[in-house]
Amino acid sequence: MSTFHSAGLAELYRKTGLPVVAHNRYWAVDNIYSSLNGGPYTFVTEEANKRALPDDPRFWDDLFGNNTDWGLAVYEQDWQDRQFVQMTATHTDFGLGRRWLTAMGAAAGRANLTIQYCMTLPRQLLQVSPYNE
Repeated sequence: MSTFHSAGLAELYRKTGLPVVAHNRYWAVDNIYSSLNGGPYTFVTEEANKRALPDDPRFWDDLFGNNTDWGLAVYEQDWQDRQFVQMTATHTDFGLGRRWLTAMGAAAGRANLTIQYCMTLPRQLLQVSPYNE
C-alpha cells in the first residue's frame, strides 16, 4: 500500500495543492464532538428530530483551525432552514441561532476560510451578513 493512500487528505493536499470544499448538512445526535457522546464540545441535541447544533465557539475554532493543513478552503453549511424549522431549541432559545451562526462566521474569518450557506432563511442571511464583507 502506498503512503499516499494511507496518509489521507493532508497528503492528498500536499501532493496536489488542490483546495477542499467540505459539505455538512446538519449534526447528528451521536456525533463524536458532542460532550454528550464523550467529545469536548457543547451541543444542543434533540433526539426526537435527530438533530444537534454546536453551541460552543471553541468547536468552530478547532474545526476550522485544525483542518487548513489538509487544504480546507470552503465550508458549506447546508440545510440551514432545517436547523431552524425542525429544532425546538431554535424556537425556544432565541439566542441559539445567533450564537451558532456568529461563532461559525467568526471562526471562519480567523481561519481565513469561506463559508457557503445553503437552504438559508432570510433571518439567517441577515445574521451572517457582517461576515460576508
